[in-house]
Amino acid sequence: MSFRRNSMDKKEINIYLKQLVEGTQSNINGILIIQKNGQIINSVLPDQIDAQKISLFGTILVGSGERACDELNKGKLKQVMVGGDFGKIIFISNGDDEFLGALVPFETNYDDVLIELEIIAALINTLN
Repeated sequence: MSFRRNSMDKKEINIYLKQLVEGTQSNINGILIIQKNGQIINSVLPDQIDAQKISLFGTILVGSGERACDELNKGKLKQVMVGGDFGKIIFISNGDDEFLGALVPFETNYDDVLIELEIIAALINTLN
């Protein structure tokens, strides 16, 4: 699945992502759509966060997770989560070519974020 879409579709996704991150009900502080080769397709992040670094971390973590799932016969990777004292970053696969990353506060319900990310993934997939 490639994100080579016309500019209107990409704009619509960017608007949706901004509304999601900036919304008062959102559990997500930042979000990225990343190709598995590390190229950032779209991102909405706080100013102090470097999208390239998140992309690099995500590419390494998702690649390692895929390898672990393969080696351990656990099927296709669904998600990878890293938690720290002040927050979490969650990556979910979205097909063979891309994945989503979300920055969330530590106290955020993991399942709620997964639901939001699955909705975003479904939206992206309808535009392909």
